Amino acid sequence: MKRFIVAALVAAFAGTAVAASAAPIEVSLVPPLQIAGAGSSVKGLRLVLIYGENANVSGLDLGLVSKTSGDQVGLQWGLVHLNDGNFKGLQDGFYNRVSGDFKGWQTGFVNVTKGRFSGLQSGWYNCAGDFHGLQFGLWNTAQDLDGLQIGLINLVRSGKPRGFLPIVNWSF
Repeated sequence: MKRFIVAALVAAFAGTAVAASAAPIEVSLVPPLQIAGAGSSVKGLRLVLIYGENANVSGLDLGLVSKTSGDQVGLQWGLVHLNDGNFKGLQDGFYNRVSGDFKGWQTGFVNVTKGRFSGLQSGWYNCAGDFHGLQFGLWNTAQDLDGLQIGLINLVRSGKPRGFLPIVNWSF
């Protein structure tokens, strides 16, 4: 519990390139029933009761289904996360998808990062583009691997240096 509180506080005050006009708080039921609006950025706290959508988010993001069309920095915790930009920090949910690059820890049942991944990915199914770090799960897949995969199924789509190995796959 202490780790969660510390991570939440750090995430809430993390620096970012979000515009100066970012809202300090966002509460969303469903768009357009949200304080800041779908095209606005949030720097502080985003609380998503059902579905919320914003441009950029920096800080603490809690909710059921959260969508970010730009970049996100901080702690994201909830059920479904859909990020169209880059992500830095901790993302924890049932389904996590980042279309850009990811730096940090992505954990959940299904984790997908389409761009470059740097850090730890842990879940039942982990998928990344250019992967650097540790994938730990039942099924791990990456386009390119510079790191370690631990799981029942470990697949590197480029085939270099090994395309498939059960239990452990690596490339350094």
